[in-house]
Amino acid sequence: MSLVVMSIDLTEKVVDALWRIWRTSRRLAQREIMGKLSVEQFWILRRLDEAGVQSIKDLAGYMGTSSSPVTIVIKKLEKRGFVKRVRDRDDERVVLVHLTGLGKMALEEWRNARRQVLFAFFQVLSDDEKMVLVSLLGKVVESLEVEGRARN
Repeated sequence: MSLVVMSIDLTEKVVDALWRIWRTSRRLAQREIMGKLSVEQFWILRRLDEAGVQSIKDLAGYMGTSSSPVTIVIKKLEKRGFVKRVRDRDDERVVLVHLTGLGKMALEEWRNARRQVLFAFFQVLSDDEKMVLVSLLGKVVESLEVEGRARN
């Protein structure tokens, strides 16, 4: 087997393992918090918590989608009191989204449930192995982000 074929095979195995980890952890975490928050709602709340007030357009860019689906998620979050939408004073076409105290509490509850699931999931690794994994995946993420910026 050539080195190129072996490298491609290993890359496919890594990607497949990451996909299975993501899919299984998402399913288990979702079961843990069933009916509380969707994964999309979690990521929007998380972004608002980390970055502060965001426009719908900014949130859509972060989520890698268009404004329409993000607006639907935001409306659902707003109905539950997790976010507040307001028009930008300088440009009324722009809708800004704020995280509320209730939204912050919901996010923290989801994070705790998710942490429990992920902790159990990765218990098979030692702390040293987890550190190596974080470092290696960090390299891949950084490479993807650099390539993504180059394409924009």
